[in-house]
Amino acid sequence: KTALLDEDWDYITITSTPGQEGDPKFYEGCLDGLIAFLRANKTNPDAPIGYHMTWAFPNGSPSSVMGLHKQSRTVMFNAIVDTTQNHIMKKYDLDFLLASGTAVENARSVLGQVFTLTDGYHMNTYGEYVAGYMYFAAITGKPLTELKYKPNYITATSRVTIARAVNAALHDPFAAPDLRSQPVLLK
Repeated sequence: KTALLDEDWDYITITSTPGQEGDPKFYEGCLDGLIAFLRANKTNPDAPIGYHMTWAFPNGSPSSVMGLHKQSRTVMFNAIVDTTQNHIMKKYDLDFLLASGTAVENARSVLGQVFTLTDGYHMNTYGEYVAGYMYFAAITGKPLTELKYKPNYITATSRVTIARAVNAALHDPFAAPDLRSQPVLLK
């Protein structure tokens, strides 16, 4: 409540504990109350509330959560998508979706596993860059070509791939096409 009341936030996002996002039972009995609390206590009545869909852990992640997903990133990603699409976005009163997990999965098809820290579940600076692109595009509605900032560790080729991955996730937040076989379209 302290953070919520700290400012007249323009946007409010919620997310899950890493590893729980693929389990619809995790949200039972708490998400309705959380969303109602946010709506009743936000100081900016126009602030929409969105859900930040996170990413699947990479194969080989040391997280015990991977045991719930047969040690498979793909199984975990599919569980996250199913829970987000068929449970969270249909059942709860949310205004928008930030499909960072899908954008990361899309980018992995080209760039591999460069997005995760060695702990096996937190995003590294590459992953944070993908999530930042998703937040920018989803919230502002502006094309990613308007973003001029590129940190030194992101190559020009990686930047194009990340933009393609985010655009694909904006177009379809619940599918992760192999971008190697997709045409390059930047909006």
